[in-house]
Amino acid sequence: MSRLLRPYVLVRLTLGGVFVFASLDKVIHPQAFAEMIYNYQLLPDRAINSTAIVLPWLELILGLLLILGRALPGAV
Repeated sequence: MSRLLRPYVLVRLTLGGVFVFASLDKVIHPQAFAEMIYNYQLLPDRAINSTAIVLPWLELILGLLLILGRALPGAV
């Protein structure tokens, strides 16, 4: 089975890197991310702050899991 997963290693590492890179600014500046979420008007106002706090950390953790190759079914 590991032989079948080898072609996807580069894709997994790239996607994990994109997730980590994209999450860094959102983790550092959650207020600016909350404003971006608000501008899209997709969520109710009460859900914006919790989304701006939780989503970047989830993105960071999933990106790291993809890079490290851990918990792949859940991370993917």
